[in-house]
Amino acid sequence: MGLFDGYGLAVRLQGWNEYDPILLSPYFGNLVENLALSEISRFFINRGQSQEIFFVRSKDQVEVDFLVPLSNQRYIAIEVKVTPCDITKQQLQLLDSLKLNIIEKWVVTPTKSTNFAHAKVIPLDQIFEALDKLS
Repeated sequence: MGLFDGYGLAVRLQGWNEYDPILLSPYFGNLVENLALSEISRFFINRGQSQEIFFVRSKDQVEVDFLVPLSNQRYIAIEVKVTPCDITKQQLQLLDSLKLNIIEKWVVTPTKSTNFAHAKVIPLDQIFEALDKLS
């Protein structure tokens, strides 16, 4: 199944015949996050690698969607956004507090956008290529 086939499946499971209603659905953000997680997981599975992917939340409820370990104790921090926006100051502080070698911070989104001050924008359909450059 291709990346955007997941959209089609979600639309059909909700009884719709078109994509537009999913864009207005309160579940759209969750769907995009799940698609991103699926693509990240599939990248490693296709290479025969077992990969843990972490969710990070502070006691103050500051969250980062995914923390992806790479080789040589390097990490990527990933925030998934339907509407792209930069990683917040609080998220940066959370990541710094982990004391990990986070080599890149990404905002993954289904829409096109330019990079931000604190994060690189990765379109949802380009996760494979972006991960491949780092592995």
